[in-house]
Amino acid sequence: MPSHLKVRDFLIRQADWPKDNQLLSNLRRLVFIVEQQVPQEEEWDGQDETAQHWLATDHQDHGIGTARLLPSGQIGRMAVLAEHRGSGVGAALLEAAVNYARQLGFSSVFLNAQSHALGFYKAAGFSKDGDEFMEAGIPHYRMTLALSPLDVPLQHYAADTVPSDISLRQTDTTAAGYQTRQKNLQPNNVTEQHQGKISDTDHDTNHYTYLLGADSQQLLLRRETEFQQVMIEMCQQARHSIRIWSPLLDHKLFNSAALRDCCSTLARRNRYTTIEILIYDSHRLVTNTHVLLALSRKLPSSIKIKVVDPELRQLNNEFVLVDAEGVIYRPDHENYEGYANFRDITENNRLSRQFRAAWESGLLDPNIRQLTI
Repeated sequence: MPSHLKVRDFLIRQADWPKDNQLLSNLRRLVFIVEQQVPQEEEWDGQDETAQHWLATDHQDHGIGTARLLPSGQIGRMAVLAEHRGSGVGAALLEAAVNYARQLGFSSVFLNAQSHALGFYKAAGFSKDGDEFMEAGIPHYRMTLALSPLDVPLQHYAADTVPSDISLRQTDTTAAGYQTRQKNLQPNNVTEQHQGKISDTDHDTNHYTYLLGADSQQLLLRRETEFQQVMIEMCQQARHSIRIWSPLLDHKLFNSAALRDCCSTLARRNRYTTIEILIYDSHRLVTNTHVLLALSRKLPSSIKIKVVDPELRQLNNEFVLVDAEGVIYRPDHENYEGYANFRDITENNRLSRQFRAAWESGLLDPNIRQLTI
């Protein structure tokens, strides 16, 4: 039975302004107008109908934060309720906005950051652009961020660096939207095994269990343990295939009994299931004990490992694809920063094309198949 995924206890979805404007407006009213004393005429600037909006909700589906992205590429209107600050909600909204702008092809984004929140935005890669100025009676700095193409390692920020008192208002208050391949999550229509709800096993921390092929919420991953947890949770639900693209097949991440058991179970299910692994260098894998190598030697017809052709090793990314839906992705395999999605068919297809092209030209290293005596 899959263990409960312990990544975060909030969700972010793309909002529909005509449908969700009352909820989004109420969040902004509480944070900006009531808490920060921003004049109403400055908060409601008439640009909401042309913006992309996002909504953060807690495990009870209550709104706890919002953001928007204007067509100009300006990020603002980020509002997180006081009791939920410091838990990564604002960080997730900001990354969502940046990722969405990148998908739209923006070469850069900008925002007006309250001066006390400079550290938060600097940690996200933003840089000051000009001198401090006043907006809505609050000191601000304009900040910008150049965006790299989708396949280039991204500059991330750590959620645990967010000061707990940041309200996350950006005064132009034009906050960024975020789709980041994430659709509306409907956690109620799931099996009994994966109830898509808060776990009853831990009353101190809220945990959410995600269902492969059903839950399309993008999970932002920051730590080795988060990658380990989401990988096991996803691979335990595999029905057809697991494909791993990993330059080093990092022992910390992939050399676990839990992952071995997931692959073994899938490989033995029937003759149509497959586990395929692409690596850059087999030396480290062969000279150091690795559970996936040992398993591939026992089940060579179901678990195959190839070495990527040297001409195709320019990419520094790492990913795991589960069936035709699940994606776990690290832009840089040396950094534990990335995302996971239990249902992102478009991204799964894109990475599958990269994987298949390298697999077809991949090299069979005899040392991988050699059984140890």
